[in-house]
This record gives sequence, structure tokens and C-alpha cells, in this order.
Amino acid sequence: MPFEIKPASEFNPEAPEIGFYDLSEEVYRPAPGENWSTMKNIGRTPKKYKYRKDNPSKRTPAMAFGNLFHTVVLEPHLLDKRYTPFPETYPAKGKKVADPDIDKKWTMNAKFCKEWVEDIQEKGLEPFKQSDINYAKAMARELLDLEDAQEILEGADGYEVSCFWTNEKYQIPCKCKLDILKNGQIGDLKKITSSGGGAEWESFSRAVRSYGYHGQAAFYRDGVNAVYEHFKWPLPEIPMWRWLVVEDEAPYDTAIYSIFDHTQAESYQWFEAGRELYLFYLGQIHLYRDKNVWPSYNVGPGQTTEDFELTIPDWLKLGIVR
Repeated sequence: MPFEIKPASEFNPEAPEIGFYDLSEEVYRPAPGENWSTMKNIGRTPKKYKYRKDNPSKRTPAMAFGNLFHTVVLEPHLLDKRYTPFPETYPAKGKKVADPDIDKKWTMNAKFCKEWVEDIQEKGLEPFKQSDINYAKAMARELLDLEDAQEILEGADGYEVSCFWTNEKYQIPCKCKLDILKNGQIGDLKKITSSGGGAEWESFSRAVRSYGYHGQAAFYRDGVNAVYEHFKWPLPEIPMWRWLVVEDEAPYDTAIYSIFDHTQAESYQWFEAGRELYLFYLGQIHLYRDKNVWPSYNVGPGQTTEDFELTIPDWLKLGIVR
């Protein structure tokens, strides 16, 4: 069977079959399956995980801008089909009845502006400030100027590809959205704050460790591997993961980092530690789902929150005054 990314018309939203799909965010998000952004909450407490599972996060302005930025970088040909800028002004009545209409600065407090937004949304477009669109384009330009970034992006099999599979160890359905899928390799677009080092190697390594990006990389990598193996498609000889990183402040410094899923590679430890992390999360989900208990902090043998002696951690040095 040749490689295939299936259209949304072949997707079963109630019981997704293993494979790659071209799905909108509105179809992908409610579909069954453990995804990274939700499952990682169990690393904090089972209670937080259960709450997030039952109460998915609403789309925030930051998430909306992230989708805009991804479109500008990954699918620029779809920009005008998905987004439109707010007008700078809107027609308003003059102060007196006989006065002609005047142009006023755009404000969402005005009835005309609210109705304009409703009409635009009905047409399937999302309005953004022109300054936000320009901001996304400025970051994208710096990244797209890199030859290595062009090589990763051009000719990909798909962008924003929805991936569904079942984890073999725990038999838990899983899902993810791949920014870039190309010949079995994965690319991930990261916008990162420029403060504290930004995209610089050592700083980004700390971010990977702190935010669990390595767990996400291993989780996605194994998901893609599972789909390829299911359909008996040949995997790359050395599967890998690439981060395309751009800082969020001018001059929008950039970096590209690769990790290789091969025991002889120096970067393999990221995958090794990442698999340990995501399998721990899935194991915890399996455990508490089976028992149907969702405790908070300091879980004891009975899988409930128990009294915990507040010992002094190594990083906290207390001066004792005698």
C-alpha cells in the first residue's frame, strides 16, 4: 500500500483508525486519543490530568496567534483563505442627523464592527490585527531565509498532519498533530521567548528539559513509527526529529536542532529520556483510570493524597540562628 494521508471524509471521529489524516483543528481536538498537551498534566497530579481531560482548554489568543504563525510558515498559500486583517476604520454616523458618515477608528465596542466580525467568521475567515499578521510574517521571513529550513519544509508529504495510533504497552489510543511530515521524518516549529538565551543551544536545551519537549518528540516519533509499521511502509534508516526555532523579538534569531533516534547518536539520550517520560505518563493514566481515582499531591500506597513530612530539599539551605 503506498503512503497516504487520508482526507477528513475517511475519518471516523468516534473511533479513529490508525493512520495519517488531513483534519481541521475543530475535528482533531475532540477526537478520542491521548495527546501530549493533556497527558503531560498527569506529571503534575492525576487530579489536574482528569480535570483537563474533562474540561479541554478553550482557544486562547496565544493559541490563535500560534495557528496564524504556523500557517504563515508552513502553508502560506492558505493565509488569505484562513485569515483577514481588521479594517483600520469603520463608517459611523455623523454627530447630527444631516451630517455625512465619518470614518472612526476600529473598535469592537461598535455594533458595525461586531457584525462585520460575525459575517467574516461565517465565511470561514478569522480576523487579526494587521500588526499581528506582520509580526508573524517577520518571524517567518527570518526562518525561511535559512537554506536548511527550506530543505526541511519544501516537498513535505504534509503539514499539520493528524496522526492516530494505539500505544502497544498500555493499549491506549493516542494522537498528535505533526507540523511537518516528510519521508517519515518529523519537523516541529517552535516560537520561543528571546529572554534568558532564547534559541541559543544551551538555553534551548534547558527549555527542552524544562518543558518536556523531548517527551513530546519521542511520543510523536513513536506514533509515526507505529503508523508506518502498521501499513508496512519503509521507515527512514535513522528516524529523527527537527526543531525549527525562532525567537519572538526582533531581530528574530533562529536555530535548527536535530535529534537522532539511533543508539550511536550523541543526541539519542533525548529520545531515551523522552520515551521514559511519556511512557511514565501513559502508565499513570492506565493506573488511575483502571482504579477510577484521581488524587492530588503526595500520593501514598492507597493511591490517595496522604500526609507528607515536609523534609528540606537539597537546593534549600536554611541558616540556623542559635
